[in-house]
Amino acid sequence: LVALALAAILAMSLLTACGGGGGSQSFETQVENAVFAAYSQAIGRNNIKSNDPALKQLANKSLSCVKNGRYNVNDMKKSIEVKANAGNPNELTVQIAMPLGDPNGYTTENSYRVLAITPEMVGELKNELKDMDGELDEIVVDLEEQGARIDGIGVAAKTIDGKTYAAVGFSITGDSALFEKLS
Repeated sequence: LVALALAAILAMSLLTACGGGGGSQSFETQVENAVFAAYSQAIGRNNIKSNDPALKQLANKSLSCVKNGRYNVNDMKKSIEVKANAGNPNELTVQIAMPLGDPNGYTTENSYRVLAITPEMVGELKNELKDMDGELDEIVVDLEEQGARIDGIGVAAKTIDGKTYAAVGFSITGDSALFEKLS
């Protein structure tokens, strides 16, 4: 599950290149809207229409763990929540959030460089949706084949030490046996 979430987040960070931003919204809001639009369109068949407030809060919590532009994966436990479904005791919902990784950044076994998002990158996200669709679609299909589904997406952006970072949270629901197998 963590590998699937990390793959989705890293796939998104590969697509941030150059382009134009702008508008009257704060830069953090522009980043959140652009990243959410990219993810929700790429995972579009799940009909996710809004930036889920609880997942956004979880994503923001993961950004609070960014230190010196890096995210330590050992901090991931602070950004994972597991909830049992009262109506179906065999079903769990796992909510997980992680900052977008810099595809050109140095990655170690325990940490990775977080992507610092510039105004140029925000505009380009809209142009890169087609490239991302295939990569995320494979992840969604893999989850669905294993009996899980993505129920929600939450995106948060935060400026830390003068650099703006984004994190994405996912809500994934499936059979508890599936999550046990993936963990």
